[in-house]
Amino acid sequence: MNQVQHLGDELKAAETALAGIQAEMETLMEGIPNILDESVPGGNNEDFNLEISRWGDLPDFDFTPKDHVDLGAKLKGIDFELGAKIASSRFVVLNGPLARLQRPLFS
Repeated sequence: MNQVQHLGDELKAAETALAGIQAEMETLMEGIPNILDESVPGGNNEDFNLEISRWGDLPDFDFTPKDHVDLGAKLKGIDFELGAKIASSRFVVLNGPLARLQRPLFS
């Protein structure tokens, strides 16, 4: 075996070892929760959220506005069940016009 082949074999072994270490590190990092800023209030659910500021005035409608969840379901544009099935938590799948609307808004 010449020196070039030997170096190539060592490099392949090192790359394999590195891939294993990176996979292990990724698994460990996925188990570390996000650290909240000290200003975030403690609480067990979203009822503990505090409104810090508000921009603009709330509109005054001459009708009772519908919730986005009701509108999305009526338009068959929001699928909560499929979102929960895919992600297991509070996600939705957007369909049709709502999906097409969302794409440019988030681009």
